[in-house]
Amino acid sequence: MDYFEDTHILVVMHRFFTAPQEPDAPRFLTPPMSSIEFIRSGHVLLFRQGKRIRLDAPALFWMRQGEPFCYAFPEEQKNASEHLFCDFGGNKAERMLAWLDDVCPEGVLRPADPEKVAEIFSEAVDYYRMDRELYHAEIVECLDRIMLEIARTLRGGAVKREDPYRVREIGDEVRKDPFRKFDFRKLAAKSGISPHHFRRLFRTAHGLPPAEFVRTQRMIRAAELLVMTDMRIKEIVFNCRFSGSMEFSRSFKRYAGMSPRAYRAKYRDRPAGRA
Repeated sequence: MDYFEDTHILVVMHRFFTAPQEPDAPRFLTPPMSSIEFIRSGHVLLFRQGKRIRLDAPALFWMRQGEPFCYAFPEEQKNASEHLFCDFGGNKAERMLAWLDDVCPEGVLRPADPEKVAEIFSEAVDYYRMDRELYHAEIVECLDRIMLEIARTLRGGAVKREDPYRVREIGDEVRKDPFRKFDFRKLAAKSGISPHHFRRLFRTAHGLPPAEFVRTQRMIRAAELLVMTDMRIKEIVFNCRFSGSMEFSRSFKRYAGMSPRAYRAKYRDRPAGRA
């Protein structure tokens, strides 16, 4: 079976629509498949499960197959609302909706990065319009990326942090590859501040001065290799770019309080992340 076959795409659409003002007797529709939907602009009233939910853009929400719903507009709404949605089904859809119901029972949230969500939806719409069968996998991948944006919103990870001097960004770069050469004087100058001020801000953001932070990240990576792989010590020395085994052993002992071999023997059989 193709990896993407367990997700069935019915329709992906981008529209501007108007609905009647809040009706006395809403006319409900019953969707043939589940959906993930996004109100990018405007305001919409959603009636479902006996509830009246006001969706103020940007609003990301989802509905299950067979769940009756009805849209209306608030009284003050004058212009059309921008609406993007994907109706889909299949085994993966059931898993996705079950997770969404568990982590966000309200069924609606404000995405931390709404423009990113709109960009992903628009990409899926383009694939659908070009050839929904040929680009089926790409549409499914867009759904996965929307789920990722939901996860980031729920944990607050997509919220942009104030970082005018790039100290957090540089710390992230060190974490990704601590074995690169980092010239913190040049990085400070590029950020328009003195090396002393950069060092102070970096320590506040990351808990350690820049050079020590780099050494610690290198040791963290070396410890992972000791516990999670069968690499020989010499291979780890090479991959972590130490000049030799003696330098590595001394540095690692300062970090962990024991030699690399003793660390491997102590933590090798523990679950990942418990060392």
